[in-house]
Amino acid sequence: MLKVCFISMGCVKNLVDTETLAGIFAVNGFEISSIPSISDIIIITTCSFIEEAREENFAMIRKVCSLKKSDQKIIVAGCMAHSHGREVFEKFPQVDGVFGFSTYKKLPEILKELNNRKIFIGEKGFLNTSSMPRLLATPKSYAYLKIAEGCSNNCSYCKIPSIRGPYKSRSISDILKEARMLLEYGVKELILIANDTAFYGKDKGKFLLKKLLKEISRTGFEWIRVLYMHPSHINDEIIEAFVENKNLLPYFEIPLQHTDDVILKKMRREPFSKTFKKIERIKKTVKNPIFRTTFIVGFPGETEKKFLKLVEDIKKLKFHWVSFFKYSAEKGTPAFSLKGKIPEEEKERRIQYIQDVQRKITAEKNRYFVGKKLKILIDTPFEGHAFFQAPEVDGRILFSKKQKPQAFKEFMISGLDGYDLFVG
Repeated sequence: MLKVCFISMGCVKNLVDTETLAGIFAVNGFEISSIPSISDIIIITTCSFIEEAREENFAMIRKVCSLKKSDQKIIVAGCMAHSHGREVFEKFPQVDGVFGFSTYKKLPEILKELNNRKIFIGEKGFLNTSSMPRLLATPKSYAYLKIAEGCSNNCSYCKIPSIRGPYKSRSISDILKEARMLLEYGVKELILIANDTAFYGKDKGKFLLKKLLKEISRTGFEWIRVLYMHPSHINDEIIEAFVENKNLLPYFEIPLQHTDDVILKKMRREPFSKTFKKIERIKKTVKNPIFRTTFIVGFPGETEKKFLKLVEDIKKLKFHWVSFFKYSAEKGTPAFSLKGKIPEEEKERRIQYIQDVQRKITAEKNRYFVGKKLKILIDTPFEGHAFFQAPEVDGRILFSKKQKPQAFKEFMISGLDGYDLFVG
């Protein structure tokens, strides 16, 4: 039996693709391994969102290639196959194949007869369905469920539409079928993901996220979390869903990217005043909401004045969790040719400064929970997370004593250490 090892790079959406690939290989008679050195085939599912991500992926491919044995096959799949597939093939002669999304179902069959180097990109559209097998790579306490593929927002800096294709929603019935399977598996928290969850259904004519959330809330999960809601598509119906469905966590991940309207217009995003009204509406409607966002620092035309406005707005917003990214000029995007580019050294200075500002805000938010009893979902014997912590991106709850995973339990929070809180 051939052993296949998977290395997943990038975001959790890519992780779900990797889990699906692992499931496809398992049902096709392959043994799934976690150790590259003893595996016959190594598949790296790649990310190509920004230059920094590509460099990390190239570094991983280089490392795997340097350790390759004569009888091993190395496959590069995922986003980089679509954006830089031929470059990967030319740059790394040790790579045996570069395959795009549309080949995933056929990969086990192709690899059994892979005698020569191959590159097959194919179409961008690859939509997960409940009929596809899947091996979870997350702790059993939580799992991600991808409700759509691709993106149609066409932000000026982003390559996702050109890599993943336009937005394609899965049917509600198919999503519910997969959700029930995850529930039967013992998953306690279901995390809905897409490149823009708020856009769900619109590609077929109507926003349907509220309807989807209502149906999923009936499946029996104790916690349901929604990630990646583009501010332009958040409406009153979606906000109401967080009030009406009690197992829907009051956690709002809304990528703002900037707060200066001139910059936002260049990014092809709505004015900040419109987004701010939605944030205020959420605060007035939903009890104790938690906010996470992302900002891009150093976008073309971001003067010192515009940057300082962003800093001041961050101080006013006081979001619990924020991730910052340095602007990456991506060929093929409208923003690539914009004037007013910011030097890399200045981007680095700005991102360090703004991260320090946010670090204090997050510490203040976390300190509020010290001395309070919280319901915690235990992920591993020594780690868990609370309702205000999305797994893998926010802080964690650390246990001093071993706990039973895949269970909810109340704990008194005794202290904090950076982004993490601890018990006992």
